[in-house]
Amino acid sequence: MRRFHLVLAVSATILAAGALAAPATAVPSPAGSLVSEVAASGTPHVLDGRVLSVTQVGNTMLLGGTFSSARNDSSQTTLARANLLAFNAQTGQISTSFVPSPNGAVQKVVDAGDGQTVYVAGNFTSIGGVARSRVARVRISDGAVVSTFNAGTVTGQIRDMALVDGRLWIGGAFTHVGGGAQRALATLDPTTGARTSFMTRDVAGNHNDGSTQVLKFDLAPDGDRLVAVGNFDTLDGIVNHQLLMLDTSGTSAVPSTFRTGFYLQACSQSFDSYMRDVDFSPAGDFFVVSTTGAYGGSNGPCDTTARFETAASGADVQPSWVNYTGGDTTYGVEVTGSAVYVGGHFRWQNNAFRGDAAGQGAVAREGIAALDPLNGLPYSWNPGRTKGVGVFDFLHTADGLWVASDTDRIGNWQLKSRIARLRPDGTSFPAVTTPQLPNDVYSVGNAGNVPDPSVLYRVNAAGPQIDVPVGPAWASDTALSPSLRHNGGQNRAGYAAVGSVDATVAAGTPSAIFDDELWDSDTAPEQEWDFPVASGTPIKVRLFFANRCDCTATPGQRRFHVDVDGTRVLNDFDVTAAVGHNRGTMREFAITSDGNVDIDLFHLVENPMISGLEIVRTDVPGAAPGVITKRPMTTSTVGTAQEVPAGSVDWSTVRGAFMLNGSLYLANSDGSFVRRSFDGTAYGPAEAVDGSEQVVPFTDWRDDVAAMTGLFYDSGRLYFTRSGSSQLFYRYFTAESGVVGAKRLVAAANVAGIDFAQVRGMFGTGTTLYWATADGNLRAMDWAHGAQAGAPVAGTASVVSGPGADGVNWSGRAYFLFQDAQGGGSGPNQAPHASFTVSCSDLTCSFDAS
Repeated sequence: MRRFHLVLAVSATILAAGALAAPATAVPSPAGSLVSEVAASGTPHVLDGRVLSVTQVGNTMLLGGTFSSARNDSSQTTLARANLLAFNAQTGQISTSFVPSPNGAVQKVVDAGDGQTVYVAGNFTSIGGVARSRVARVRISDGAVVSTFNAGTVTGQIRDMALVDGRLWIGGAFTHVGGGAQRALATLDPTTGARTSFMTRDVAGNHNDGSTQVLKFDLAPDGDRLVAVGNFDTLDGIVNHQLLMLDTSGTSAVPSTFRTGFYLQACSQSFDSYMRDVDFSPAGDFFVVSTTGAYGGSNGPCDTTARFETAASGADVQPSWVNYTGGDTTYGVEVTGSAVYVGGHFRWQNNAFRGDAAGQGAVAREGIAALDPLNGLPYSWNPGRTKGVGVFDFLHTADGLWVASDTDRIGNWQLKSRIARLRPDGTSFPAVTTPQLPNDVYSVGNAGNVPDPSVLYRVNAAGPQIDVPVGPAWASDTALSPSLRHNGGQNRAGYAAVGSVDATVAAGTPSAIFDDELWDSDTAPEQEWDFPVASGTPIKVRLFFANRCDCTATPGQRRFHVDVDGTRVLNDFDVTAAVGHNRGTMREFAITSDGNVDIDLFHLVENPMISGLEIVRTDVPGAAPGVITKRPMTTSTVGTAQEVPAGSVDWSTVRGAFMLNGSLYLANSDGSFVRRSFDGTAYGPAEAVDGSEQVVPFTDWRDDVAAMTGLFYDSGRLYFTRSGSSQLFYRYFTAESGVVGAKRLVAAANVAGIDFAQVRGMFGTGTTLYWATADGNLRAMDWAHGAQAGAPVAGTASVVSGPGADGVNWSGRAYFLFQDAQGGGSGPNQAPHASFTVSCSDLTCSFDAS
């Protein structure tokens, strides 16, 4: 965890098409790298207890904790080292001259800034043979106590410490410092150790009994904000439960305008506080908090890692994202320029919906993980470690990531007892930015209302007419205007959008047909349908069903027979037993017409029902599958469409698409989510994007994919609409690992100017949302970002292209903007790709532009 105004080995590359930076409202994921999954050789072994703190001063590493012995990696000789030791950062050899032997736990070791001494804090009363109460300054060369530094008596242990802006901060369970009353958080003079008046604020109360205490704190790199977590309730009498923020920019520490109620919820009563660690990002714009507490549901704070924005203000600031382990502790956290490293005794990440078991979306991570700072999803990095209690401290340097813990195996189970260094030569990944205009806009699906001579009849049995781009509309068959296709006396019921459809429902079938059902309460006559079809015509009869009534949600509560032309084709049919409640399905039967197709439904239990019917000739070719076209587009003009080679992609099944860094992501009607390389004309092989499905099937996400009517990527999130729904949803997404967020979240609903239920394909640029509707128009709306998610700006909608505007018919099914491997677009209006790289090591930064 950083404690100084210091950025260590941070590099970022920002790529954009036609500009040096993405629009201010879009949030790019910068290029970065992860440390290796393999630990460096030569580090010493701490043989018992816990390593609670790791710091580096020049070429010396210092460890504090609750241990009593250690050995060099190249030796079997045990060395007595009580709670504090030093070793050479390059050779790993334990210092023989630094043996201060404090008589109690060392919670924190901090560089004093002179290259020769360190501050040591914890629960000791003697160190280096000298009486010191919980805090001391010690020489690295020989372990001697610096006599000029003496804080006097500290009543209660110190849990954390930091040196920033000439002030030595201490936090813990103390009530007095240097004989004066000061609880939980204080500042000392770094030269003398005397308590100073900079921090006089009153931290009081508790979460669940126990002592009022600050467990961990961190200061922003600029020193202007301090965030502390622990067992407390109020700050100067105002509720700041388990988390507080101080403004430290002035002449004294004052409460900031940031407060949160997120940690008011009770977790397990086993913990006085379930807070565990906190760390600021290198830029100081956000901080991350880790907790324990046992599983507390998919919306609570227990056993989570959560990001908060530093600049947020208000009485109840909520986290920007929350990552759930499913009931296992996340202990230590370290935020770097590329990742949020977390360590604990967890088994999974992205596991919001199950306690002590893997739920949908769960990603296996054994005791250590690297998270995407933009959304909290795990990267593919997965060294693993023996879990124990947890990782108690991290230190990220140019030499890699130091990991301090209570266990002895890490990185493919290498023996690294309680301290390990994961090498810096890990994997790198490119920046991910939202595609921009000007660009080529690709349209998936047919370019107009294409006839399909194979389709003889389509009937939406109880709902309104549904227009489709290929073949005839699904005709209405309402009670107000009954057709001659079925006998009278039927009943109609309408519902919200169906939850999902199964793989029997063909691509292009509107899921809205399952929003209504025609049901028959009368056994005399039974429900009967008649369709004139020329005798001798080979056909397929397709019948569509979905059990929507909660009254028959259990198998056995609704059963019926179905006959086609007098032949029993469905015997004792139970939709719920076959596919589940609130799920659309289709049954198909091949026959040769005798001049009239008769379909009869017969009562068994409850009432027969049907959602739709389709009759298709099998001796006539159907319409060509969906095509793909592209048009050059700027923010004010739309060019002429050009057909693009379809490759081996079945475009008729695509329900949503977007591009990132030369990869084309496709959401398909069967629920699959795949990516292919795409350069504008040629396609690579399909690769399943299933980072969230390696542990358990992710059926909720597959249902979302199958029901999509629009999809686009922006700022670490997948935004999408679902058939029949009036909401805009999003899930987090990290391209590096292919992990999709476990939780489906709502970005917007009931926004003036857009009806999400009418969306027929969409794309976004980070500043503008574009979507098509059934009337062939393309509309645009301003898009603004918040801490939780982006959203369209009400009242800004307008038609930007369409049959009545510029003669263009936007009748595709999905749209996407091109993005090449460097993050740039395509088309004649594209400016050359521009990039710059900023690299910082220690206090020196370099700038390179191209």
